Amino acid sequence: MFADRQKLGYKQINPAISLQNVVEEIADIDAELIIASGDISGDHSRLSYLHFIEILKHYDLVDNLITLPGNHDLNPYFGEVLGRFDLANSPPRQLGNWMIHGLDTRFQGTKGRHDQQSLQRIVQNIRRARKLGHVLISHHHPIDTNSWMDKHEWLNREQFLSQISSLESLQLVIYGHIHTDSTRIIDNVKFESCPSTCWQWAMTEEFGVTKDPPGYKVFELFDDLSFQSTTFRVT
Repeated sequence: MFADRQKLGYKQINPAISLQNVVEEIADIDAELIIASGDISGDHSRLSYLHFIEILKHYDLVDNLITLPGNHDLNPYFGEVLGRFDLANSPPRQLGNWMIHGLDTRFQGTKGRHDQQSLQRIVQNIRRARKLGHVLISHHHPIDTNSWMDKHEWLNREQFLSQISSLESLQLVIYGHIHTDSTRIIDNVKFESCPSTCWQWAMTEEFGVTKDPPGYKVFELFDDLSFQSTTFRVT
């Protein structure tokens, strides 16, 4: 989002309009949680966050909202406007037999780094509730993309992967940052990135933007601790 709601980005996409189109579809799903996984602002402005909230309010979705901060949210306005929705700085959310955790990976510029104390708190919470299924959400990508986006990496991701590898009840890691849809399984944990509500990055050696339209991903968490995800594109 930009302070100027008429401003266009890559592929001549207006992020305010594309977000509104995505949110309009999401409003018909009756989701228990709406997760915004970071990089909500494109210009570090307070007004960009107010525009974001205004769109969610228009569709009566604010009460279901949780956010994670991204590298573009490394500013005072994210906390000022969206602090009460920030899962990374709140207790985990329980939905039935599932617990949802958030980890702040903001560091310097576009690069990410998690705080060890924050990760340890999540690990302890997961171990205390072994009978539940657990989902962990971050902004930066914890596994390599083998593309130009790895220049904007999560610097201590190997430490993260090592610590979560022993958590048998952690089943799903969700992240944004790379503006693309992907799925990978490592040590029985499913790692899923989500498409952007605006432009989509190409996972190529050099910088690129694809022709894929904006999108979102729906996760269904079942009482038997199974789950499934579906990606939707909004044209």
